[in-house]
Amino acid sequence: MRITVDHRRRRQLPEGGPWLLWRQLPPSRGGGREGLVLVLAACNNRQCQCREVKVQGFRVRDDLAGVELGHDGGLSLYYPQAEPSPSPQPDGGVALVAWIEFESGELGLEDTAKRSHGAAELLAWLRSEVDGEVLDGLYDVWLAGKGWKRRDQPDWQILRSTEPGALACWQEAFPDERPDVFLLRDGAFVVRDVHCIAPRCDCTKSRLIVFEMLERENREVGTVGVDFLRGTAVDFEALTVPKAVLRRVWRAYAARHQVAQRLRTRKQRLTELGQQVDRSSAPAPAPPQTRAAVKIGRNQPCPCGSGKKYKHCCGRPGR
Repeated sequence: MRITVDHRRRRQLPEGGPWLLWRQLPPSRGGGREGLVLVLAACNNRQCQCREVKVQGFRVRDDLAGVELGHDGGLSLYYPQAEPSPSPQPDGGVALVAWIEFESGELGLEDTAKRSHGAAELLAWLRSEVDGEVLDGLYDVWLAGKGWKRRDQPDWQILRSTEPGALACWQEAFPDERPDVFLLRDGAFVVRDVHCIAPRCDCTKSRLIVFEMLERENREVGTVGVDFLRGTAVDFEALTVPKAVLRRVWRAYAARHQVAQRLRTRKQRLTELGQQVDRSSAPAPAPPQTRAAVKIGRNQPCPCGSGKKYKHCCGRPGR
């Protein structure tokens, strides 16, 4: 797969291809920009419980025009008016060999790369780039390595079972979604988001449900109310932990995601799905009521109210 470099973008994360990151160098290092090409790979053993993606990274020059990853895993770089290089290494790039955990964003150097010159500095750069978009992309790489793919269709049974007026959980409606895990000094936490999907509801608040990850199960420890228009927390409801812990989880969540866009988009999607459920489960309209026809005798008063017999009024031939 060949990627054309778009120098207007700070990073390119194409599905199935190498990733490109760019950063501005300080004047002490000559200014300008430098790039980092990332080649990603995941374990293909479906029985393996790992949650990591392997990363190989290489420095590239600012005038890079394109990069191509061959079917054999070979990497070619394309520079203006130059033959493609079969590998970034001849250009003097410093290799980075690392791993990233796609649920929590934890990362580190492989043992073979810890002695490489500049590897720690490249790892720090990579760490600064890890956010929700990167983790979702790594999750897709991990799924592809196993031969799987995320299902775009929701779990309709979950949506149909949501009581009117109740909040719908995004992760329950879309069970293939990447678990959003945060490793803090207080422990490991996973966050889910729930939304009101009533069609006529004009509220602007969603809730984040925070679970502590324990050895045997996840335990709900509190919730955070979020204004999804502004992307700000409006209240904290602690159950089994101090509010300070929820605040730290919230800060980590807000640092990882573009909160307003993320929650607003999810609420809109769930509301639209809820409307489809309402339409599909609504009872069929009753057939229109019609009065049964009543036969009128020829000598009976005409029903028009004229006072004449029916045979001399509306019952006459031709009427």
